[in-house]
Amino acid sequence: MIRSPWQVSAVLLPAALAACSDPDSDLMSPPDDPGAITLTATAFPAFAQSEGHFELWIAFGAGPVSAGRFKVREGGAIVGTDYQPTSFAVDAADPAVPVDGEGRIRWSAASEVLVSVETSNVPAPRPARITPGPVLLGGTFLNGSAGLSPTHAGAIGENFGSASGSFVLATPSTQTTADETNGVWFVSPGGGSASLALPDLAGDWIYEGWVTNNSAGTASLGRFRSATAADTDGAGPLDGVPPTDAPGYPFPGSDFPFADPGVTLAAGSVFVTAEPVGNADGDGPFFLELMGAPVPGGATPGTSIAMNGTASFPTVTVTVPAAP
Repeated sequence: MIRSPWQVSAVLLPAALAACSDPDSDLMSPPDDPGAITLTATAFPAFAQSEGHFELWIAFGAGPVSAGRFKVREGGAIVGTDYQPTSFAVDAADPAVPVDGEGRIRWSAASEVLVSVETSNVPAPRPARITPGPVLLGGTFLNGSAGLSPTHAGAIGENFGSASGSFVLATPSTQTTADETNGVWFVSPGGGSASLALPDLAGDWIYEGWVTNNSAGTASLGRFRSATAADTDGAGPLDGVPPTDAPGYPFPGSDFPFADPGVTLAAGSVFVTAEPVGNADGDGPFFLELMGAPVPGGATPGTSIAMNGTASFPTVTVTVPAAP
């Protein structure tokens, strides 16, 4: 699997989000509070971007209500945004949270649960009504428990199990053939058709191509919603600047992605991620890698290089307290 430098997979996540003497423990004890929300998860990745966090939301029919923000340590433990042990709960005073005559939350009215990716911090205390950012996972409660999935109607909508594709080394924006190892394009040989098998994305999610180089690091190849149309950066960061003097292919890809004609791309790697729209390029690749492949050191320009599917989502279950 070709991973970005930021991608980390947890082995096991804590079961319930109560205080624990060891925040990196593989298992946390269930909370003593019978009104606490319990979350269990396996293989939840760490969110490396310093400005981002995950957020848990519970919907009661009048819109989702935040149950708390969290991050994931590299060891796998769920912690608060301050990296301390945390717990999940909703505010009974929120007008979107139904309560009975004694002020107890009517958990039987909980219908859905969401996990969103928040790429900008909103200072606490939060405004009363904030909607989720890009939703990664969602689920429907049945008898107080919900298994979360990316294919839930309110989530990203795809598990990318059939994602596949290939790329070629080429520099269509220049007249010379001497620099063909300085560009990467997601096209068939010759550039006549797209080479990625991906569903179109809309709303809060967008695709992004990436290339790594042992000496230059990691660079974006451009963002795109459709694999059959041009991406956001045209022919690349030097589009219209010498040595580029022609358009790129009308598909995703980039010439000179490091903005340096001297950086060749052989012996690196290429991969495609799904990104929250608000995630800036400077944050680096998001953890949701869909496919990737190494670039052989002696790769022949214009020859198709197949990428292996790498998409993987955490297994998450959320349980709310028994209905009063």
